[in-house]
Amino acid sequence: MNAPVVSMTMKAERSGQFSMGGTTLEVESVHEVRGSSLPLEAPIGYVFRHDGKVVGAIELNGLTPRLWRPASGTALREPVTMAALALALLWDPSA
Repeated sequence: MNAPVVSMTMKAERSGQFSMGGTTLEVESVHEVRGSSLPLEAPIGYVFRHDGKVVGAIELNGLTPRLWRPASGTALREPVTMAALALALLWDPSA
């Protein structure tokens, strides 16, 4: 993951890559809450892309993280799961 970048909206955006078994996922933080016009500074989750296409996401706000990932038996399921697990366990000193 890259260090946080402060943008004009004051979002502490994070982006990077996760590689596993020859598969690379692009990872991007999410700061928008549905129903709100103002983005949050800290990420509420992350989106995973493969070849520019969204293939999964993890929502980290609230008491229970929520994970969206490819169906069982697909090649991207395990990399998305491992990337999401790493992010769910990440301790962010700015939080």
